Amino acid sequence: SSRVIPRRSSFSLLHNHLARSQAEIIPRSCLSVLEEHKDEVWDVCFSHDGRRLASASKDNSIIIWDVMEGGRITMLRRLLDDDS
Repeated sequence: SSRVIPRRSSFSLLHNHLARSQAEIIPRSCLSVLEEHKDEVWDVCFSHDGRRLASASKDNSIIIWDVMEGGRITMLRRLLDDDS
């Protein structure tokens, strides 16, 4: 039996993206501040659908945020590391 190996695409997100204007994609001002953390925020990650944001902080907490239209966010849940 022969195995079909898919061909690599020449598509690159670096060069071949279908974007509107840069102003619509990259915010030019602060939309929200993650004020619920007690120390520096070290990392953030959006869900695949863009409706949730997870932030990890030096204060040993992870917060899950609900992202609304216009960039407004509200805290959904805080996870704490009890070993701190």
